[in-house]
Amino acid sequence: MPASEERPTSPAPAVHPASYAQEQLFFLDELASGNAVYNILMVWRLSGPLRIDALEGALELVVSRHQALRTTIHRTDEGIHQAVAPPEPFTLPVTDLSDLPAADREKKLDAEIDTLNARPYDLGQGPLHRFALFRLGPDEHVFCQGYHHIVTDGWSTGLINAEISAAYRDLCAGTAPSLVDVSLDYTDFAREQRERLDGAGLKEDLDFWKAKLDGVPVLQLPADRPGTVGGSGRGATLHRTLSPDVRELVARLGDGGASSFMVLAAALNVVLSRSTGQSDIPIGVPMLGRPQPQLESVVGMFVNMAVLRCDLSDDPSFRDVVDRVMDGTFELYDHQEAPFNQVVDAVRPVREPGRNPLFQVSFQVLGGSTSGENLNLEGVTARLLPQAAEGARFDLAITLVEDGQALDASVEFSTDLFDTWRPEALLTQLETVLRAAAENPDRPVSAIPLADEGEQDLLLEAGHGGEAGAGSGTVPQAVARMARDRPETAAVISGATSLTYAELDRRSGLLAAELGAAGVRQGGHVVLVSDRWDHTAVAATAVWRAGGVLTHLCADEAVERLAFVAVETGATVVLTDDRARPRLPEPSGWVLISVDAPEAGEPVPDHDSTMWHEPEVRSPALVRHAHGGAGAPAGLSLPHSALSFDAESRRLLLQLDAHSRLFLPPTATAPRHGDLWAALTCGATVVAVAPEDAGDAAAVTTALLEHHVTHAHLPPALRGALDPTALPDLVCVRGSDHEVRTAVSGPWAQGGRRFVTLLDLPGAPVAGARTGDGDLVPYRNRSLYVVDDALNPVPRGVEGRLLVGGAPGTLADGALGRPEGGSAQTGADPFRPGQAAFLTDERARWDHELRLELLGGPGDRIASGGVVLPAARVEALLSGHPDVSAALVVQDGTGAVTAYIRPADGRTAEPGGLADHLGAHLSEQLIPGRWVVVPELPVRADWETDREAPRDTAAADPIGPDGVSALTPTEESVAEVFREVLDVAELGADESFFSAGGNSLQAMRAVSRVNTAFGIKLSVRVMYGNVTVRAIAELVDGKLQEARS
Repeated sequence: MPASEERPTSPAPAVHPASYAQEQLFFLDELASGNAVYNILMVWRLSGPLRIDALEGALELVVSRHQALRTTIHRTDEGIHQAVAPPEPFTLPVTDLSDLPAADREKKLDAEIDTLNARPYDLGQGPLHRFALFRLGPDEHVFCQGYHHIVTDGWSTGLINAEISAAYRDLCAGTAPSLVDVSLDYTDFAREQRERLDGAGLKEDLDFWKAKLDGVPVLQLPADRPGTVGGSGRGATLHRTLSPDVRELVARLGDGGASSFMVLAAALNVVLSRSTGQSDIPIGVPMLGRPQPQLESVVGMFVNMAVLRCDLSDDPSFRDVVDRVMDGTFELYDHQEAPFNQVVDAVRPVREPGRNPLFQVSFQVLGGSTSGENLNLEGVTARLLPQAAEGARFDLAITLVEDGQALDASVEFSTDLFDTWRPEALLTQLETVLRAAAENPDRPVSAIPLADEGEQDLLLEAGHGGEAGAGSGTVPQAVARMARDRPETAAVISGATSLTYAELDRRSGLLAAELGAAGVRQGGHVVLVSDRWDHTAVAATAVWRAGGVLTHLCADEAVERLAFVAVETGATVVLTDDRARPRLPEPSGWVLISVDAPEAGEPVPDHDSTMWHEPEVRSPALVRHAHGGAGAPAGLSLPHSALSFDAESRRLLLQLDAHSRLFLPPTATAPRHGDLWAALTCGATVVAVAPEDAGDAAAVTTALLEHHVTHAHLPPALRGALDPTALPDLVCVRGSDHEVRTAVSGPWAQGGRRFVTLLDLPGAPVAGARTGDGDLVPYRNRSLYVVDDALNPVPRGVEGRLLVGGAPGTLADGALGRPEGGSAQTGADPFRPGQAAFLTDERARWDHELRLELLGGPGDRIASGGVVLPAARVEALLSGHPDVSAALVVQDGTGAVTAYIRPADGRTAEPGGLADHLGAHLSEQLIPGRWVVVPELPVRADWETDREAPRDTAAADPIGPDGVSALTPTEESVAEVFREVLDVAELGADESFFSAGGNSLQAMRAVSRVNTAFGIKLSVRVMYGNVTVRAIAELVDGKLQEARS
């Protein structure tokens, strides 16, 4: 083409300041470069004779009318700007798919739409809109209109579609489109906004939000992958039309002047509070952001996020919650203009990579015209096809659209955290709350059901272990019967000592008489301090024959707790043996009686060895305490009937009979009494090593082999020291009680050998069981419920307290000296008349498949930055690393999290690599700050993992300060950038950028300068989390090393 005919160069775009909303979205785009999470795509099925030329002309006209649709966004060191290109001719891309077979046509169409949806926008290049048309047949088309959120919002999309519809109608009629003149441009708004909010008005709003959001919590939503790192942008969208009655329920509940948004937001507050257990609920609300009427006809990104914070701590009625939401909504209107990123900088919440600050759930209610669902092309039926979002902006983003006939829900959710069933369940819970509230608006939040009747029926059925006949009699009666039937059979073998059933009967009778002489009467309490199983069998049987109640402490426990337990129970007698006696405090209100067998030639007390007090089945037999934990746990009183249920249940689960030989870990403890009595009530033999050999795995192996042990209770630490293939007689292994939370059988369940773990709780013996790596199931005659604090059943996926139901007399009668039972309580089963129930401290939840997940008690979890997670989950992740054989994760009173690591054979466990391994799965605040590599995990004398072991204060800290004061050259360069951006004279190598006064925009400037200084490309994302000079310098050095290699 001759030079004279060359097309003139387009005028340079006009440059204007960006609005605060554009600035925020530009920052988010920088934070997740290449992410399509803020893509908007509307897909319309057009049926009828479409005029493509008219549609193309309408689109060209609308784009030419509105600056926002011709805008690109740019960053300089001075800030964020928008550039507006002049109007240009437009051609609508048309793809003809009509010649393809129907199935191929739809498949190709879906692929094309997915490509449009997934392709990121380049904010600096533009255009920031995409239109495409697909021809499926003569009168069948699909029209796609896409935008980046930085140039439009729901209201603006409604304006765009209204103008497209009007212009199309006029062009089809052969007349020039008659649209209302655009009197104000988006750039005018952006400039005026900057001027208006650069003074006292903005300060007043920021001061309000700083006070309003002080201490705002992180909402801990129930998740399929709790504690998981979010922020990958991965997400999906659930579309659902709510039940037809919901609109009428909302109208009825809003009779007092509340809008649909207020009623629905109140219901959402109830759902979130009840499902998280939190009473302080922050919800993000998109505000229209058009303070002047003339802005209502301007296309652009006006929406500003604000936080609706609602307090439900006083258990208000639903009516009260609506009032509080109403008041909060009016506050949002009054202070909606404060830019969200500046609110964040003013409030200064804890920053976490990949997680939105201040709120995790957003909520809005739109009309059809304010959601963009108003495309009306003359002579053509336009049907909007819901599209899944390409990512997730927040943990949950809930949009409800009222079209005058129904409420259509769209829930965008993070797939890092949730599976699809969770947002589906949330919408069902929202409907359940609305129905219950409509029946009685004055019902307190705690009494509003979260699970509907159908859900409750499923949960009750899944949690019931079925009915079965129960045994009768008591444990001491059954042991006495074994003494008559099998007198010479060994009852307990402890090291070199063998105690027959006849000897057990004789010695316990003599001791019972001695207890009677010491004043023990019906219901009198006796404390036993001993580590030996043979002494335990003798002492317990003696106490019960004397009519007493037993509390058993091992020697380690007695050192600190004997005085407390003696006072709590009112015990006047303490039984002990020569091994434990030297460790006990001086008697104070009690007398000591020996349970040792008399030495040869030693005179035998002149007592009647046939003494027998027939215990009543519902009379108290045993007091159990929860092991470990802070403070002194209340003793729970178990009646003889519960002890008998415990023994019979274990015998059946372990399949014990008179020919069985059951190995018990070396140290006798109260939680293991059930195993002891399961064996002794059926004539089996209990095998143990002597206490002095407790920590000797070789002695354990010898005992297992020499005594042809068939059944063994082997904690994980002990299993780790044994060879499962070298024990040919072993047919059943019982794991530790805490292992019931995970499937860990490994090689111990091979070759036909059974591996069993029990859900055994201090007040609820044998509540459930797991065989091998199967699911945990409730045991027969037991019911397992997950409930909230008001004993309402919680839906699947929601965490609550474990409530164990059973026949009266098979659970604890209550806590000693505490009528209300402390935190654990016994009462009537609220779901099965005539049954009893015990409320435990164990946290649990049902998963989507109605499998019960145990989450641990208060001492079994770690909490940091508002995130709570069972320690077992972190331990399982660590144990899955090839360098790790076993892991223990504990949190001390200061909140410090320590990981104890036992390396796999022949491997070296590097704390830095393990921290990176966890970082791929968990939020940064859940990664242990201290690491201790040990040859063996700390264990108690009974081979159970010792979670109370002293913390190693010299633990390595691969991700914390290393104590080096001199800066490397890279660190010095990064420090200089930080000091310049923050305008500070000094900045320590390990001081956080944000704690030193940094904000979001300064973080962007800092990254830009670091990238320029070193010729690399770091994402703004690196400025969140461990953002120190040293941490950023390490990333820079890594990038430089990559470039060199």
